[in-house]
Amino acid sequence: MESTVTKKVSREEFISKGVNPGNSSDYDIKLTMDTNGNFQFELTCLIKNLSTDDWEQLTFYFIPNIFTKSVSPELENPSTVNFHNI
Repeated sequence: MESTVTKKVSREEFISKGVNPGNSSDYDIKLTMDTNGNFQFELTCLIKNLSTDDWEQLTFYFIPNIFTKSVSPELENPSTVNFHNI
């Protein structure tokens, strides 16, 4: 018999903002997986602001955080994410 576990997590609301036409971003991603099924990736992102707006910050929405033990403690095999450089 299958069961479903539901948990509400309090988070600040994320509202993405669009990028005005004329701005651009280029991504270079290197992804590897070892023999244990662990992934490692390197990402270089070049973002050009061609608008007249000043940008005070950039927001990267990183979805794999949902699979960590602190966010989803009911997972049998949660993921671990380590950032080395931003």
